[in-house]
Amino acid sequence: MIRGSRPSTLLFSLLVLSAALLLIHATASRATTLFFDDFNTEHNGTGVLNYTSFTNWTVTRGYVDLIGNSYFDFNPGNGLYLDMAGSGGEAGRIETTSTFALIPGDYELVFDVSGSRRHGTFTMDYGIGNFDLGSVTLTYIEPQGGGFMTLGIPFTLNTPLVGSIYFDQAVGGNIGLLLDNVCLNRMDANPVPEPTSMLLLATGLGGVAALQRKKRRDTV
Repeated sequence: MIRGSRPSTLLFSLLVLSAALLLIHATASRATTLFFDDFNTEHNGTGVLNYTSFTNWTVTRGYVDLIGNSYFDFNPGNGLYLDMAGSGGEAGRIETTSTFALIPGDYELVFDVSGSRRHGTFTMDYGIGNFDLGSVTLTYIEPQGGGFMTLGIPFTLNTPLVGSIYFDQAVGGNIGLLLDNVCLNRMDANPVPEPTSMLLLATGLGGVAALQRKKRRDTV
């Protein structure tokens, strides 16, 4: 005779399921940030037209305005950000002063972008080194009518790549696309499980083992 077979079987199944879910959580993909810049520390936190003294960037063509913080602030509450067609009349191109030696794997380029406050349609290309990741095209947005949207651009490298991150607006005219919060992430496929997850997993598996021993003792 086996006493309590149904409850113990149900509990055993729940423990096995819990352990499996914890294992999945412990080995889930996580991102490692390789680069981030929100421009908020530039120029002592104040905006300036035709800015070139960036900490992490070089203006390689045209003009870029550093705006925000109540200075030509089209999107209040976002600190400082860039107008990619500065006040010199020519669209700007920026690239990071540092280069990134990327090994094969999965990555994501993330940034915030907002439409121009000048009538028209404007396009900005972006990429790393000679690796073109794409472009974003936005039309005119009313000065009080639109905020930033976040774009996450996933990409996979099959061979190593060394290069700088760049953003390149195609058309000038003093007011262009707005750029903020640039981030480059490497997507880690097999991170080390968190200690808490490992403890919970061990607890769940220990409960399964204890239940099996109890079940054997209850069998007559």
